[in-house]
Amino acid sequence: MKEILSFPKPGLAFNLSRVAFSIGSFNIYWYGVIIAVGFILGFFYVSCVSKKFGLETSDIIDVIAYSFFGGIIGARAYYIIFNFDLYKKNILDVFKIWEGGIAIYGGIIGSFLVGIIFLKKRKIKILPVTDAIVGGLILGQAIGRWGNFVNIEAFGSNTDNIFGMTSVSIQSYLLKIAPKLLKQNIVIDPTGNVHPCFFYESVWCLLGFIIIALITFNSDYNNLKKSKKINLCPGILTLIYFIWYSCARFVIEGLRVDSLMLGNIRISQLLSLVILVACLILLVLIYIKKYLYKNNLEEGK
Repeated sequence: MKEILSFPKPGLAFNLSRVAFSIGSFNIYWYGVIIAVGFILGFFYVSCVSKKFGLETSDIIDVIAYSFFGGIIGARAYYIIFNFDLYKKNILDVFKIWEGGIAIYGGIIGSFLVGIIFLKKRKIKILPVTDAIVGGLILGQAIGRWGNFVNIEAFGSNTDNIFGMTSVSIQSYLLKIAPKLLKQNIVIDPTGNVHPCFFYESVWCLLGFIIIALITFNSDYNNLKKSKKINLCPGILTLIYFIWYSCARFVIEGLRVDSLMLGNIRISQLLSLVILVACLILLVLIYIKKYLYKNNLEEGK
């Protein structure tokens, strides 16, 4: 089934279908194809930088494989936990991930937890691995968000900006949830254009990838000697990733009308704030420790 997604101000319209192609009666969905492309390109990037972090490619392949499945399970579980009413009557629908319904934060949490468990068992240092992986992760997120474009989801409230979009399913969904949004003091016009939140997040993640890649290729990792290149301590790139992504997610989540809620609190927005504050504190503490260590080295000469 196809549907037209329109961007009225620039005069763009896309005739979208969730199905990429079919093999007999089995459908291959664009959502899965796009996620797969994001994973492949993200993995390719990580494999290119792994040596810079002192890692073996074989270890990277193993941890990414385990983390990928942990991320899929975490993303789906996170979404279902806060939307269980949608599945309690048809419990088998929880497995229909190709229809959409995953949460990025759940995926990040799931992938990191599984990855850390794997690294602990292999006795591999965690921070160099996470520093190497976050560049590929944020690149995968930038690409993966376009799965929401095909599914016509992850949109926000009304907007008059040039990126505003609309479709029949968007209007139908907004009409359905308008009373619920009104209780949250959000007045919505179902026929109006809405924010393409997936697009905002994709662009932000792409910028984040560029920043992380530039730092990575212009740095000396865990090198305390004087160098013209950026001196990176283990864990810094991981913190930069979480700070960068949390800033965007906090703002963008405030625009969305399909947020996972706990009462009147947007779960992802609250989590973004907690992660942002925690990572900023850790970043400051790491550089204070690094500064004191270098001073001690100089005094000991």
